[in-house]
Amino acid sequence: DFGMLPAEDYRRPAGADLFLEPEVRQAIAYCLDRQALLDRLQSGAGEIANTYIPNTHPLYAGSQLSVYPFNPQRGRDLLEAVGWVEADDGVRARGGVRLAMTLTTGPESSPFRQQLVQSIQEQLREHCGIEVAPAWQTQENLYAPWPNGALFGRRFDLGAFPWRAGNQPPCELYLTRAIPDALNPAGTNNPGYRSASFDRACDLARSSFDPVEQRQAHALAQTIFSQELP
Repeated sequence: DFGMLPAEDYRRPAGADLFLEPEVRQAIAYCLDRQALLDRLQSGAGEIANTYIPNTHPLYAGSQLSVYPFNPQRGRDLLEAVGWVEADDGVRARGGVRLAMTLTTGPESSPFRQQLVQSIQEQLREHCGIEVAPAWQTQENLYAPWPNGALFGRRFDLGAFPWRAGNQPPCELYLTRAIPDALNPAGTNNPGYRSASFDRACDLARSSFDPVEQRQAHALAQTIFSQELP
């Protein structure tokens, strides 16, 4: 997850609005060789996720989705287009600010998490000049609700954590009204993603009793989600 809307008192050296730029989010996707991550960490099992349900799900949007295959040159071009240029030390910068961020995950005792963090650090630095430092959390703090939790307190840059999807496409996780804050401490939209078109599609998909309309609305919600890539 990208921390698109951090808590007001969360300080991000690269700027609070860093992940509001879709080019940055898309660049990170292009700069990561996710198949290599699967091969290294899961012996090739699993799939590269294009949305919040697997491609075997009957409501998967398929060819309607935007996908981000490993293409570091495309990632570098996107970053340069929004002013993040490579500096002498190999880390990109804009206006004297380094393109540095933290990766929130845990627990630190997990060999899987250790390898995941190391791989992401190495790939983003080598492929696209992005510096990543781990922000290790206990399981308790990783999932703690607003305002103190690392993820749901919206106090993170990048977040990596497991989540069970369930039988229905869980678009409700990313509704605008699901952003965790003082009035909604149990909110699930930890990136702080806000999209009126996504909200409408998700609400229709969840409320319609017409199977055709429901399928179309779920496909539209996934399509918007894959384009905007929160």
